[in-house]
Parts: sequence; structure tokens; C-alpha cells
Amino acid sequence: MRILRDTDVERLLTPDLARAAMREAAVAAWRGELIAPPRVSADLDGSRLTFTCGARPGHWFGYRSYIAPGDAHQDQVVVVQDEASGAVLGMAVGEALGPCRVGAIGAAALDALGPQAPERIALVGAGTQAWHQLWALPDRFRGTPIHVHSRTTRTAFAERARTELGLDVRPAETVEAAVRDADVVILATSARQPVLAADLVRPGAYVTTLGPKQVGRSEFDPSLARDAAMVVSDSPQQVQAYDPPNVLVGSAIENDIVHVGAVLAGERPVPEGTTVFFSVGLAGTEAWLLHALLTSGVGQEG
Repeated sequence: MRILRDTDVERLLTPDLARAAMREAAVAAWRGELIAPPRVSADLDGSRLTFTCGARPGHWFGYRSYIAPGDAHQDQVVVVQDEASGAVLGMAVGEALGPCRVGAIGAAALDALGPQAPERIALVGAGTQAWHQLWALPDRFRGTPIHVHSRTTRTAFAERARTELGLDVRPAETVEAAVRDADVVILATSARQPVLAADLVRPGAYVTTLGPKQVGRSEFDPSLARDAAMVVSDSPQQVQAYDPPNVLVGSAIENDIVHVGAVLAGERPVPEGTTVFFSVGLAGTEAWLLHALLTSGVGQEG
């Protein structure tokens, strides 16, 4: 059994490995080869221990556990076990694996749904999740100018991304300045009120939202999703289980959210027009990513 700490994950996990693993996981979930039930919780006298579980039948099963609602700097535990023997193959302890997983899911979706010749990327938000969307960015987007807006840290974030990731990231004074003429818009905020109005988005753009997307709690104008040519998610099942309900409740496409695995598998074409990706963190992908890292052959000496 291997125990990986954050320093191990940061040293061993590459964007290429993470993207490939999350692409495989999304397709497997679509085809029923990744079992990913809704998360479960146990109340513990004022705190809530939450589990997201997953299994690849015939191979392994695993889970992530954390105290909800969670904190960006709070340790989580991811465990993966051999299905046949029940032996623990490995675990990751810390906070690094989760954001890498979400970034890689976003990258896989962007690669499948985004423009073929991107001209400009807008990033609203400059926290951990925003950073890992850039960390995992697909190669064909890495030369595209990225305009980032946050209220206080945009300049430092842009400088760090230029230095550490080698990307052309520029601070934008306002959301409008960041989003103007962008054909890719990434929202990574914790805002409960819209920070992005629908009329700011370029027609035909690709938009991904990582933050709140529920009735009364949404980081974007709900009409953006309701009027989109297609809404996609890494787990439509999890979106449908939202409480409060997701922003599409009562709309014509409430039950028509497309699984990103279907697009990645080539079984669902991408229509012309604006596409919105609801990133929700498909359950089971933490264990999938840990298993991929453990079996990749990297760092076996560690």
C-alpha cells in the first residue's frame, strides 16, 4: 500500500496523466463501467462526514471522505482498494488531489466541446479551482491569451500563471473586460449571485461553471443555460439531485442535460451555438485518478 501526501501528488501527477484519466473515467461513467452513486453523509454532532464513492467492476472500488461543507485547506482522504481481495492499494491524504481532478475534468470537457481555433479565454475567479483549470489546460489552448478577473488577486494570479505555467495570462479590471470577445469563458467563483450576465457572452462561446448553479444561488445568469444550444455535465444525475434545485428547473431542457462522456465517446455531436458545461465533480473520479496515478509507474521508488 502506498500513502501519497500532497507533496507526492504535486511531484508525480502531470496534467497529461490527469486529463487522460478523467477522460477515461467520464466515458466509463457514460457506458456504465464506472459506478458512481450520489454522495452520502453521516451527521456527527454538528459536523457532517461525507463520502463520494465509486467502483470499476472487475478492478477496484474506492471513496473520498471529507467534512462537509468542506474547506479548501482541509485534509481529505481518498482510498482505492482491489475488488477481488479487498486489499487497500493506496490512499491520498491532503488537499491536492481534488482540485487536480476537477481541473482535469474541465480540461477533458473543454477539449471536446471548446472551439477548434480558440482566440481568447476568460477566467472569472482566481482561487484554487481557477488555478487548476489552467494547470490542466489542453495543449491546443495553451497559446491562447487568457484574461483573468477577480476582485483582489487577479494581478498576482496572472503573474504566477505566467511564471509557473508558462501561459499568456493577463489581469482584467472587470468581468466585462475579461469576457469581452472570449470564445471560452470559465467561471470559478463561490458567488451566490450572478457575476456574469448572459448578454456579455459571445454567441457560440463555450462556458464552464464550477461554482453555484442552483435556483437562488448561481454564479451566472440562468438564462445563459436555458438558452444554450446544449448543456453538458460530468454527472447529470448529480445535477438533478441538487437541493435547492438546479437553475434549469422548470425549463424545457431540465431533463436534457447531456453526459460529457457521451460527447467524449463520439456518441453525441456538439451543435452550433453556445454550450454550457456544468462541472459538478463526478463521484468516483477521485478514486479513479488515484488508481491511475498508483498504476502509472511514476515514482515507484518513492
